[in-house]
Amino acid sequence: MTDIVKSEESSFSKFERIAVFIKGYINPSLVQTFTKYIQGHQPEMYIYENYIKKIHPSPSMPVTLEDITAVCTSIALSKEGIDSAIRTYRENRRVYKRNWFASIKDEIESPDNMKPKNPQLLRKYAESKKTVNELNRSDSSDDTTIEEIMQLKYEEMDLWRADTYAPITDFYFLVQKPVKSIANGFINDITLMSLIIIQKHFSGSIDGFNIKFPSQLSHQPIFAYRSSSMEFEPELIENELIFSNHYQYDNDDEGVEGNITVKYNPDAELPKVTSKKSIDKIMREYQIDLKQRELDMKDREIITQLFNMINGETLNEQYIVGNLREFTRRIYNIKVPKKKHYDDIANRLTKLRNYDYTITIKNKASGELLETSSLGLLNYLNISYEDNTFQFTPSDQWVRTYVQKKYTSILSDAYASIDSPQTRGIMMILQQERLTEYKNHSSSKTLTLKYFRSNMKLQRIGNAALIKELTKHLSILQEKKIVVQEFKFVNKSSAVLIEFTSLEPNELVAYEFDTTLLEDQSNVIDADFIEIQEPPKS
Repeated sequence: MTDIVKSEESSFSKFERIAVFIKGYINPSLVQTFTKYIQGHQPEMYIYENYIKKIHPSPSMPVTLEDITAVCTSIALSKEGIDSAIRTYRENRRVYKRNWFASIKDEIESPDNMKPKNPQLLRKYAESKKTVNELNRSDSSDDTTIEEIMQLKYEEMDLWRADTYAPITDFYFLVQKPVKSIANGFINDITLMSLIIIQKHFSGSIDGFNIKFPSQLSHQPIFAYRSSSMEFEPELIENELIFSNHYQYDNDDEGVEGNITVKYNPDAELPKVTSKKSIDKIMREYQIDLKQRELDMKDREIITQLFNMINGETLNEQYIVGNLREFTRRIYNIKVPKKKHYDDIANRLTKLRNYDYTITIKNKASGELLETSSLGLLNYLNISYEDNTFQFTPSDQWVRTYVQKKYTSILSDAYASIDSPQTRGIMMILQQERLTEYKNHSSSKTLTLKYFRSNMKLQRIGNAALIKELTKHLSILQEKKIVVQEFKFVNKSSAVLIEFTSLEPNELVAYEFDTTLLEDQSNVIDADFIEIQEPPKS
């Protein structure tokens, strides 16, 4: 499986791509450090010779912040997982600060025992400041001594040392450090910040700068718009008791009709059955309830989050492990989940493990069988409240979907800005249409009400009610300029014409349409403004 992933694209290109997104989250003080102390100075050449040239497939000068970010994250994540890497570089920061602060500390706490090589930066700073203060005639009241100036600056720098979030290169006397120290300190700062950004904003994976959702689940009406139940029927097939539910749907736009069979696997090891007479006895003995909750929009949200936990690092793992509390917070958008939330998550995860789908698609006109596919969700699930963790194994279909990139995706920030699971569901349906239209050099599409009714499993709802629901959710997307630029109902309100938002340059990178917009700046004219002086009059 790893070979398949590697063959899709070079691993470094992934780091280059995500570096474009990381840049927007980097601490402004680090950006300032780069432009003032790294770019165009000796530390830049040190970084180029000792980092960029060894990792970057096509190194060049001048070095950009994206180059450094890509190389740093590549080095860090080639050695260990992201959580471990963050701990490593956080410890490196602590040690750097301790060592850089040591000479400053000696000037205050043990001036008589200072090492001969101590540069006495604090005293030189205080003496210079004292001299400036004495030359300032406008303020004759300042009688602060050199020792007091040293003490104030020492206390300020001690706060920097103790602040676990403050970069190493925020060191006040950074310009006095050797070139190697400045360069390595900046590399550690950029690496740690990049790793934290990946963990916080990109689901802990270099693949996680967009939210992914299996395209097969977008194409088929799997999820009910509203919470509802399904009635399962017991069937005896080759001495095995099967519980299933069947429903059909039409897709007039593609001229097909589908039949979906949902198989329910109870949490019990059922015995072999040889006759229909024993079915009732088994049903009573194992307390099997044939009425089960249908997958709804909240389940879709859970599937989205689970699918985004699959990445190159977890593909070969037997189980994927998640933090139960954080997962529940994310699903319900609350800080402190209650018991009812944990119970609901457990029930929904169990449902995903217990359901299997078989989808049959036929040509509506001829009845010709076009496709039959099976869809499993979770192969394994274990929830530990004591350890605050849950383990799951995604189905083989999910893994293949991830590896073959058969998923719909949308930028994380846009996805997180939508609260309603129903709005998110419609957004993901439309996102797939938006990306398809972009490939076809189009920016709009007319979708029938039947299209939405089928995809949202709202077969019984009237047109007026459906229009009201669509208007509500499409208005939210339009207001936030996510996927939908404008929309209006057409053809006597039997369809809706949607004008999609244009793809931003970072979306072109994320969805791998075109990266030249961000990489090639040769077509941009950038010249300094020069004021033209009039020639002197003769």
